[in-house]
Amino acid sequence: MGVLSTCKRIGGSLTWFVENLVTIVGPLFVALVWILISGIVWSWHAILRPYLWSHGPVWASLHAVLAHWLLLNVAFNYYMGTTVFPGSPPQVNEDTYLRGVAADLKHCTKCRNLKPKRAHHCIACGTCVLNMDHHCPWMNSCVGHYNHRFFFLFMAYIWLGCVYVASVSYGPYHERKTLRSQLRKENRMADFQSELVARGMPLNASQLSFAFVLTMAVVFALGLLLFWHVFLVSTSQTTIEFYTNMMRKRNARQEGKVWKNPYFHGYYKNWRLFMGLRNGDSWIKVLLPSTHGPFGDGLHWSDDPANEKPMVL
Repeated sequence: MGVLSTCKRIGGSLTWFVENLVTIVGPLFVALVWILISGIVWSWHAILRPYLWSHGPVWASLHAVLAHWLLLNVAFNYYMGTTVFPGSPPQVNEDTYLRGVAADLKHCTKCRNLKPKRAHHCIACGTCVLNMDHHCPWMNSCVGHYNHRFFFLFMAYIWLGCVYVASVSYGPYHERKTLRSQLRKENRMADFQSELVARGMPLNASQLSFAFVLTMAVVFALGLLLFWHVFLVSTSQTTIEFYTNMMRKRNARQEGKVWKNPYFHGYYKNWRLFMGLRNGDSWIKVLLPSTHGPFGDGLHWSDDPANEKPMVL
C-alpha cells in the first residue's frame, strides 16, 4: 500500500508538472520575446541604419519610416495579445448548470460550467476559453475570442519585419560572400578588410550577413505557422476546430452526406469578420494599431456575425 500510495503521489506530481509547465515558463518566454524585439531595434540602429545612410539620407529616411511602422505594429499587437484576456464563459449557478445539462447543452466537466459553442477548456489556464485556438507559451496566454486578431497580426508583422531585414541585408551578405570566395581563390584573404573598405562596404558586413541568415531562418519557420493561420482564418476555423471538423467531414462521408462549416461566410467576409471590420471600415484600420474588439461576445454565434456590434476593449 505504501508503494502504491507513493506511486500515486509521484504520478500526480508529474501530471501537475506537465499541465502547468507552459504556465511556469510562460513569463520567461514573454520576457525573451521582448528581449528579442529590443535586440532587433538595436541591430537596426547600430548595423542597418549606418549602412542605409551611406546610400543617401532620403533612402535612409524612407527605410526608417517603414522599419518603425513595422516595429510599432509588432510591439503593439504583442502587448495587446499578452494583456487582453481571451474571454471565458460566465460562471453559472448550480440550478442553471443542471437545467443546461438537462437541455443537452454543452458543458465542461472540469469547470462544471456550461460551455458555449466554439469554447474549449484549457488545462494551463484552468478555465474554458471562448473561441479557443490554442494556448501560446510565447504569449503566456490562450489565443481566443478577444485576442486572436492581435496574435495573428503580431505574427504577420514580425514575419514582414524579418522579410524586410533579410532583403536589406542580402546585398552586403552576397557581396561579402562573393569577395571572400574570390580572395580565397587568389590567396589574398589578408586583404579582406581593405577590400571591403575599397568597395564601400561597411566593416560590420559580417553582422549584416548574420542578420540575413537569422532572419531568413525566421521567415521560413514562422512563415509555416503564419500561413497555416492564414488558411484557418480564410476557412473560419480555429486550430482545434480544424481537427474536429476533419472527423465531422469523414463521418458525414461515411453516411453519404456533405458536412459544411456553419461559421464559413466566404473567404473575403471571413477576413473582415476576423479583423473586426464593419461595413464602411477600411483595411487601413488594421495597418495601424487599433484596440477595436471582435464581433459579438463569443457566447452566441449568429448566422451573420456582421450584424453584431464589436466590443471596444
